[in-house]
Amino acid sequence: MGPYDHRIGFALNNYGAIDGVHFATHCADSLVFHLFVNGHPAGLEQVYVGHGSTHPLSMPFTIDRSGVH
Repeated sequence: MGPYDHRIGFALNNYGAIDGVHFATHCADSLVFHLFVNGHPAGLEQVYVGHGSTHPLSMPFTIDRSGVH
């Protein structure tokens, strides 16, 4: 979370297809994600990142311009 307490809330309803969110930032060097499913931290196996659909190594995880960390 940044110095201004920025948060984004969203709900994805899966009806048999793939749901996803695309983020684009022009001024931040990185984004930190701490995802929750039904109020509990998301399991790493529930999260797919990028074109290769890789799982993050930890929760929360950071994506910067060089990749997922």
